[in-house]
Amino acid sequence: MAKLQLVHSSQKVKRERNIVGIVHRSSQRSEDRSRNLIRRYSTVASAFMRMTHFMVVNGYVGDVAEIAHHSSGMQLGTIKITAKGHLKTDFNLEGK
Repeated sequence: MAKLQLVHSSQKVKRERNIVGIVHRSSQRSEDRSRNLIRRYSTVASAFMRMTHFMVVNGYVGDVAEIAHHSSGMQLGTIKITAKGHLKTDFNLEGK
């Protein structure tokens, strides 16, 4: 017979964070170029929203943010800051 345990209602089930956002820095200093910033997300929508916000607030010209699926390694999209300060996005959500 299985023994049941009581669980407090405030405990939440953790989602797997299969979406990875990696910021590739393009700096003049070589130690900054070799250091990538990595964040993990549970949904694609939150990854796109948060990485876009990060690039607008903290990004420099030439920085590229890559959003990919952790398990399959499939790249879902990139966000790049151009010399004019615009964001250039390329999303591949259909799996082409």
